[in-house]
Amino acid sequence: MNYLTLSTDAPIKSYTTSWSDVVNTIYDNSNFGPELNKKGYFEEEIDALISTVSDPIQRTTLIFNYVKNKVKWNGYYGYGTNDGVKKAYKEQVGNVAEINLMLTAMLQHAGLRAYPVLVSTRQHGVPLFPTLEGYNYVVSYVKINDGGMLLDATSRFSRPNVLPFRTLNWQGRVIAEAGGSTLIDLYPKQTSQNSVFFMASLSENGDLSGGYRSIKKSHKALSFRERYIDVDRDDFIARLENNYGGLEISDYNVKNELDLSKPIVESYKFVKESQADIIGDKMYFSPLFFLKTTDNPFKLSKREFPVDFGYPSKMNSKIVVKIPEGYRIESLPESGGLELPDDLGKFIYQVSGTGNTIQVSVLHEVNSAIINPAYYEALKSYFAQMIEKENEQIVLSRI
Repeated sequence: MNYLTLSTDAPIKSYTTSWSDVVNTIYDNSNFGPELNKKGYFEEEIDALISTVSDPIQRTTLIFNYVKNKVKWNGYYGYGTNDGVKKAYKEQVGNVAEINLMLTAMLQHAGLRAYPVLVSTRQHGVPLFPTLEGYNYVVSYVKINDGGMLLDATSRFSRPNVLPFRTLNWQGRVIAEAGGSTLIDLYPKQTSQNSVFFMASLSENGDLSGGYRSIKKSHKALSFRERYIDVDRDDFIARLENNYGGLEISDYNVKNELDLSKPIVESYKFVKESQADIIGDKMYFSPLFFLKTTDNPFKLSKREFPVDFGYPSKMNSKIVVKIPEGYRIESLPESGGLELPDDLGKFIYQVSGTGNTIQVSVLHEVNSAIINPAYYEALKSYFAQMIEKENEQIVLSRI
């Protein structure tokens, strides 16, 4: 990615003294503040768009969607414009600043309290000291009553307060018209959910066949759309089959891929060979099969920096398995649960079996986007125990 800088004709100022100096320098530059004041190029279209709408949230949504559909992001980062908002609007392509400063100007024109927000992307790091290089991105913020909405129109699939993952990095700096600034938390408060429903039959030779369905919301849906919509469908399915170690997928279907107001619903049928170990008259398998977690992401003995998940998340899986004829359930893992301290997360595992059917329910929640390094040992142990539980085996015996 290229990083745009302020134009060289900007007046030279001391900007290492304080963030106030940095903000004033950025706002006064011709590639930032004055771009917010250019409104003649869009007024007629925006006036027509919102003429019958007075609700501020509806106005915000209309304008946000208008910009997302009107101007395509060219992939360039930066908080300063390159060719300017007017040219970006005319040619329908622009960098981050051109798109989101344009969005902010339109929202202001609509009578909304909208402000640009300086952001340092995850790859760029955290701006600890006041320099012009501390930020490399800009989004928009609208204050409505006691709340507010963060907006990034560079992503076709983002929604209000559902920013692209690249922007979820600590705090942004909201710039007011006078050049003052306040900090705002970029991490979402809303939990992103993925609910999985899995029904399968296990054959007497250990092969598994069945159906999978998942419902993804918020950032889980955003992430899926980014990976799915603009790629070849066959390639996407092939990668999915590879990720699950040779799964054979058929009847693949996705609903609501372009309706951002609804969750992503993904479903398919599958076949996977050798999902149980057969030793003598007994059969052994984990009831989570290829969905189980096998590798602990936390391997360091100590950690000095926070663990950054990006957003709170909830994974809820319901699994029903029909065992092969001629077998009975000999033993099941014990149901149980784990909790991280201070309500940072929890894991609940429940398993039961009746006749030829096994039912499993698994809940895994991470309730904070950021976990302090003081909790690292607890987090590492939590994941180790969770993985151990998910890999415990059911034993069937031949009747």
